[in-house]
Parts: sequence; structure tokens; C-alpha cells
Amino acid sequence: MKHGKKFMCLLRETAVALGIITALYLSFSSMACGTTAEGTKTLDGDFTAPELRECSPQSPNELLLRFSKAVTVEDAIVTQEDTEEAAEAERKPTEDQSVVNLALSEPTKTGKQYRVSGTAVDLAGNSLDFSVPFNGYNAGVPGLALSEVRDGYTSGDKPKSEFIEVYAITAGNLAGMTLMSAYDGAEKLYVFPDVEVKAGEYIVVHCRKVGSDAAKAIDETGTNLHASASFESTDARDLWMDNPDAESRLGPSDILLLRDREGGNLLDALLYADAARMAKNEWQKKAMADIAKEAFEAGLWPDGFTPDCAASSEHMTSTQTLSRQNIKTISAQSGVSAATNGKGAWMVTKTSSASPGAANSSEPYVEKTSKRR
Repeated sequence: MKHGKKFMCLLRETAVALGIITALYLSFSSMACGTTAEGTKTLDGDFTAPELRECSPQSPNELLLRFSKAVTVEDAIVTQEDTEEAAEAERKPTEDQSVVNLALSEPTKTGKQYRVSGTAVDLAGNSLDFSVPFNGYNAGVPGLALSEVRDGYTSGDKPKSEFIEVYAITAGNLAGMTLMSAYDGAEKLYVFPDVEVKAGEYIVVHCRKVGSDAAKAIDETGTNLHASASFESTDARDLWMDNPDAESRLGPSDILLLRDREGGNLLDALLYADAARMAKNEWQKKAMADIAKEAFEAGLWPDGFTPDCAASSEHMTSTQTLSRQNIKTISAQSGVSAATNGKGAWMVTKTSSASPGAANSSEPYVEKTSKRR
């Protein structure tokens, strides 16, 4: 009998619990879906939180935030990462309510890392708490040009990996400048560190560190250009992408963009494609097509924006690179322009002529023809 009474009590408790759960479910469903006498009706309205799509300094005392929709920003504050010193941030009026210009009470400094935090609230009351890093505004960016590219990788005792060589047309500080591969994606863009460069200097951005050699791959941000002891180190300035998985960062067909800061002005662009991609005349991803079009519309690639308008990367290997042929003709005053760029300015050079950190070879690769017997 005792067991029977316990079983009946358990049934009653279970029934009560089920009743409570059912009532809560019906109550929630009624609020979310609008239950009426005629049936269930889905409520109209915007229930999605805003997204922060861009964060870029416009001057030492001004920071631009771009959201996915019109917002107000509350409790915005900017903090310097290494000192945690905070500066107040006040919104300036803009016509586009999805764009927030913040006036900072203290100027940001070149080469310093900062973080902006706050809450964005849209017109429907949906909110986003954000905290994102950014680099201090750099008023002394140098003129840069893309110079040489290797998209291949070979393993072994002395591996050869992908690199992008950049040439300094004028002196300046690289802090916050960006280099992006469209194949790799905007979320993996490379941000240059705080480095003072001289006019005429070559900077080699290596795309991966390999195996036991990785510890020797050191960013040369100071005056010692022999600090890096990797197999891939050059006599010029060596910088290394953060690529812990040693993934391929450049495509066999790709678009490279060089900007003065994240989301800022384009300084140079390179479109290249192999024979197979040119035959299809279609980029691998839609995002790549959009980036190629941006380079064309900015006047930095005059030939067009489809793969058949790109520089040919056919026969590019670990020892045969795609090299710019007119680097010394680019004006320090105007930088790269349609007159100094395009597929005619680039070519794959002969075998064993890769020259990271030095002047490019002017001898083209010539495909060997088989001899008749």
C-alpha cells in the first residue's frame, strides 16, 4: 500500500508539473505569435540585433562605426589596450543614421592599439553590446606599391612559402595599413605593425611560418633587418602573417588590395589569374568579383575586372614569381595609378629568378618546347 500511495503522489506531482509547463508554453506562444480567436498570427516587426560592420579611425580624434541599420549608441568609450586609459566618445551628427562618427576626448596615437565599447540600439529597441579593437590613426602612411608575389608552397629541408613583396615609394609608418587577398577573405586581412620605413625599401610579407623553422620567423619592426633567421628570411625587411595552421593564404587566381587603413583608401591592387580561370572567365567566389570591380572602379586596374583582364599567373611556381616590371617609374607624388598598373605591368619571370626583398628580374619565363628526334 505504501508503494501504491507513493506512486499516486508521484503521478499527481508529474501532472501538476506538466500543467505548469503547458501553461507557460501557451503563454509564450501567445505573446510571440499573437494567438487570437481566429488562430495563430505571426507578429510583424524587426527582432534582429544590429551588426557592427566597420570600425575605422578617420583622424586622431574621430572614429567611424558603420552598422547594419540605423542606431543610437550609448555609453561609448575608447580604451588604450596597453595602459587601459579611457577616453570619452561623443556622437557627431550624420545624415546616415547607420553611420556613427565618434568624437574622442583624447587623440589616438600611431602604432597604439585601442578598443571601442558601447551599446547600439536600433529603432525597434533591439540592442548590441560591442567591444572591438582598432589601431590608432596614422597620419604618416607611406606610398606603397605591390611588387612581387609567390602563391606556391614547397616542403622539405628548406621549404619555400607564399609571400607578397611591397615597395615603399615614400617614407612613412606602416602602422594600421592593410593587405588583403580576396581568395583569403576580408576577415583574414593582414594589418601592418608599427614600422618606420624609408623610401626605396622592400618589405616582404611572408604568408606562413613552417614547422620547426617557425620560431626563427621574427617580425623585423626595428632597424635590425637580420633579426629573422628563418630559411625564408631576406636581406630586406621581413614580416610574417599570423597563420598558426600554416594554411595557404593566396589563391592560384586572386585579387590583392593594399589600403592606407582598414576600410580606407586603396593604394594599389593586383588582379591575377591562371589559364583555367581565364578560360572560365569567372572568379571563384562572388566576393572576389566584387573586390575586383572595386579595384577597377578605383582606377587602379585599368583593364577590367573579369579574370581575362587580369595579369597571367600561368607557370607561377615557388621559383617563378609574378613580378612588377615598372616599380621605379611610379611617382612619389601620385602613387600607383591606371597609367602604372594593369596586366601589362606584370609577368611571371624565369625559373630561379624569385627575388623577395630585392629588385625584380626582367627576364620572362619561357616554356620549354620538346625537341624532335
